[in-house]
Amino acid sequence: MDTDSLRWDEIHKKIPPDLERHSQYAEKREVLFPRESKICDMAGGLGYDAMYFIGKGHNVIILDISDYALKGKN
Repeated sequence: MDTDSLRWDEIHKKIPPDLERHSQYAEKREVLFPRESKICDMAGGLGYDAMYFIGKGHNVIILDISDYALKGKN
């Protein structure tokens, strides 16, 4: 693992779980997407925006440098 990945693992470990959490940016942009859009959430972290998009009926791929975040430990 590289230093950036480990650094982001530690950052994500400190964020409390919150299934209702997503960014205002995601909320504002979601209304612009056609229904069932394919979305790539790059640097998606713990997946809060990705889960918001999935909940709105979109298909989402999430990418992140943090193995911790991608494994869904939070």
